[in-house]
Amino acid sequence: MPKLGKIDLSQIECRLLTTWAREEAAVEKFRRGDDQYCETASIFYGRPITKADVAERGVGKQIILSCGYGAGASTIVRTARNGTYGPPVVLTLDQGLQLRDLYRGQHKMVCALWEQLSIAMFSLYAGTEMDLGPIQIGDRRIWAPGGLWMDFTSLKWDVKEKAWKHAVRGHERKTYGSRVVQNCVELMGRNLISTAMVAINRELKLKIPLTVHDDIVVVLPDDENEAKHLLNEACKIVERVPDWMPELPLKVEAKIGENLE
Repeated sequence: MPKLGKIDLSQIECRLLTTWAREEAAVEKFRRGDDQYCETASIFYGRPITKADVAERGVGKQIILSCGYGAGASTIVRTARNGTYGPPVVLTLDQGLQLRDLYRGQHKMVCALWEQLSIAMFSLYAGTEMDLGPIQIGDRRIWAPGGLWMDFTSLKWDVKEKAWKHAVRGHERKTYGSRVVQNCVELMGRNLISTAMVAINRELKLKIPLTVHDDIVVVLPDDENEAKHLLNEACKIVERVPDWMPELPLKVEAKIGENLE
């Protein structure tokens, strides 16, 4: 019976974000394999946090993985209570503020990137060109590697609400620097996943029945040794650093089984 292999691009959005923002300290921690979740939680709780402290480490994980897109205190409190990144944790609004400020104090270049994209809204509106490294702005669109793009032709300034707005799936919504940063990072992540999928299919002839977020699922042969070999080769493909971000510290994790629940 064929087996399934799951390949995970670990923390890919966070790695893309910090590399794009030139957040050198964070990027170097990714290269070293530091546990940034425990590190951040240790600072917040004022004591050493290890992987055994599941709830506390989950708070650190939430901050590292979610605050790069401008999450505020109330969002941090709500996400912790929902247990999105670990066991549910009850935080006060003041603690949410502390965590927000902790992330922003450690990631000033990410905050600067939000501001840069806020300024870029004027270029988007005017249809002028702007170079943002792997991201390009022009023709009232944002262009990501691989030809992926986002349409901002509906972008307008709402004088009453003093906010930029544009149409998304037929509905008008506010947009701002950190949200556009998120959109760009998601596009870059999709480029990495799509490029890897095409290469896996072309070079290894493996079928890919689905992807889930940052995971690629491949169909492997029943023979255990052959399955392990092909999964290892597929991981090497996924680990290929893109030429549009050569300093990106990629990390790939994989597992194999008859099901991947």
